[in-house]
Amino acid sequence: MTGRIKDLIIRAGRNLHPEELERAVGDIPGIRKGCVVVFATSGHPGGTERLVVLAETRQTADAALTGLRERIIGISIDLLGTPPDDIVLAPPGTVPKTSSGKLRRAATRHHYAQGDVRARPRPVWWQLARFGARGVLPRLRRAGAITLTGAYALWCWSVVVAVGVPTLIAVALVPGLGARRVVVHAAARSLARLTGTPVTANGVDRLAQMTSCVVVANHASFLDGIAMSTILPHHFTFVAGEVFEHKPLVGFLLRRIGTRFVERTEREQSVADTGHLEEAAAGGEPLVVFPEGSLSPVPGLRPFHMGAFVIAARAGLPVVPVAISGTRAMMWPDRGTITHRGAIHLAVAEPILPVGNDWTAATVLERKAHAAIAAHCGEPDIGR
Repeated sequence: MTGRIKDLIIRAGRNLHPEELERAVGDIPGIRKGCVVVFATSGHPGGTERLVVLAETRQTADAALTGLRERIIGISIDLLGTPPDDIVLAPPGTVPKTSSGKLRRAATRHHYAQGDVRARPRPVWWQLARFGARGVLPRLRRAGAITLTGAYALWCWSVVVAVGVPTLIAVALVPGLGARRVVVHAAARSLARLTGTPVTANGVDRLAQMTSCVVVANHASFLDGIAMSTILPHHFTFVAGEVFEHKPLVGFLLRRIGTRFVERTEREQSVADTGHLEEAAAGGEPLVVFPEGSLSPVPGLRPFHMGAFVIAARAGLPVVPVAISGTRAMMWPDRGTITHRGAIHLAVAEPILPVGNDWTAATVLERKAHAAIAAHCGEPDIGR
């Protein structure tokens, strides 16, 4: 071992350096790391130097202090071949240090020699500053987090405007439905790229191979439709609630890309709309449905409405489950407010073929699709 000459301890003709013993004692559970001082002091003029270990601890029980002393004796014998002559277990704040945090061994030795080993009171200004910092730093961190979140949200909405306005103009002017869907697909990818939102997917080739099917996906936030638009082939048709049909801008965009709307509350109209969807599906139009219906701020996969599965069973079409994860964390579902940066992943499961065209076949489709989505959406299944 090596160390500063002035800290050298001469004991029984041996030169002992304190640093290694200080580090080893500081590693003992219950001892404050970096608050251990090993030094020598003379018992009387011309006598052998006494080895002293002073360590800070928060322990106060006699049994705990006795155990710490025994551990220190054992470590000292292992490292130096000799036990300490005295072990002082002091409360926090006893060991004097420099402004840079280094141990002041000479000052510790002096206090020990004077019989004044006790916690050193901090200056009033230091205590006030520490108290103030403890209160201010958490607030600064919270304020910084809120500022970053607000800045990101502002940037996202700026991107929505910058991309959305040209997209609305394009879908208003482009004559073909397929071309308008290509525009929306490109806009969705641009939104993801410009907001720094990675969108990953697996099993997308299954969608490209399907000429006619019913795609069902979980619904966690308003970003789900955008996420789906980044991976869907251009011949797929979204199915949305009638509440969106007459909304300004959004309703216009959905109508121009051929979205089919269904009534969710009025039974007779809902049955009629389901019949129209069944005819479209039987005619070869692949549909995309969010069978959970409404959104909820509470995480979890909810029960599915049966409409999509009844359509698939009656038309003899496969159901393709898609699990979406990450969108709920980015946007509050009940307020439509972007909260922070995130990543979106879509998992396209194997197609599920109907085993009949009746209600029983529809329920089998629903149960299998629900299980497939629950296995990959990353949220608890509260629909079973």
